[in-house]
Amino acid sequence: ETGIHVKYEVYADQEEAMEQLRTGKQVDLVVLDNTYVPIAASEGLLAKLNYANIPNFRNVSPGFRDLAFDPGNTYSITIQWGTTGLIVRTDRVEEPVTSWNDLWDPRYAGKIGIWPYDREMIGIALKSLNYSLNSEDPDELAEAEEKLIALRPNIFLIDPNLPTGAPHLIDEENVMIYGWGYDAREAQAQLDAATYVLPQEGTILWSDNIAISAGSRHKAAAEQFINFLFRPEISALMVNELWVAMPNDAAPPFIKPEIRDNLTVFPPFEALAQAEYYSAVSAETEQRYAQIWQRFLDENE
Repeated sequence: ETGIHVKYEVYADQEEAMEQLRTGKQVDLVVLDNTYVPIAASEGLLAKLNYANIPNFRNVSPGFRDLAFDPGNTYSITIQWGTTGLIVRTDRVEEPVTSWNDLWDPRYAGKIGIWPYDREMIGIALKSLNYSLNSEDPDELAEAEEKLIALRPNIFLIDPNLPTGAPHLIDEENVMIYGWGYDAREAQAQLDAATYVLPQEGTILWSDNIAISAGSRHKAAAEQFINFLFRPEISALMVNELWVAMPNDAAPPFIKPEIRDNLTVFPPFEALAQAEYYSAVSAETEQRYAQIWQRFLDENE
C-alpha cells in the first residue's frame, strides 16, 4: 500500500534491545515488554506517539489503555498480552492443581520444571504468599527468599534457549511446569492430559508493547504501521497465526472461533481478578532480587 520496505530484526532479550536504543542504532519501531517501557521512556529513548496518525487506537480494549507502566499511552501501545500459569499433567497429580503453592508439593519433588528467570520466580514466591508481585517490603522479600530456597528440591531448570517447555511434560515422569499460554498450547496439541491452570492467588500478566524510537527518521510512517496493526483483520491475522491475544475489540469477528473461544488464549475476566503486571522497582530492590536469585542458584551447586 505504501511502497515502504519493512526490515524486521530480532534480538536475544530485552537488554539487547535497550542497548541498541542506547547506542543510537537506527530503528524506527521497537517491541518492549511492560517492565522495559518505563525504563526506555525515562531514558529518553522513545518518542511520544501522535494519535492523529493512529486512528485505529479506538479499537484498543479499554482494559489495555492508560496502564501504570505508560500512563496515557504516551509512548506505547500493547500489541499482545498473556498470562502466566501452570501447565499440568492431570494424569500424574493426585488432586487438582489450583495454587502457586502446588509447586512446593513434596509429592512432585524433582518433577517440576521452571524457567530460570529471576523476576518471575521471585514473583511467584511472593504471589504464593499472597503478597504483591512488586513488593519492596524487606520482610516480605525475606519470606519470599526462604520460600524460594525451599522450592529447590522440587524443581529442575528449563533451558531458556528452548522455544517452549512443553517437551518436558512429554516424558515418563514430570508433572508440571510454570509457563505461558503458548507452552500450554504446545503441550495440549500433544497430550490430552495437559491442562493450563491460572493459580487462585492471581496470574502474572505480560504484554508486548510497540513504541517508536526517539531517533526514528520515519516517525509518521512508523505510526502508520502501528495503525495498520490495529486494523481488525490484521490483528486477527496475528492472533490466528500465533494463538496469542491482541487487545483489539474490533478483531473477534475475524478470529477463528476455536481460538477466540479458547480460555487459554482469552481467559474469562473473573480469572484475572487477582492478576498483576510487573512494575519497575527501586535500585535497592533490584539489588535485593539479585541477591535472592543468586542464593537460589547456589542451592543447586
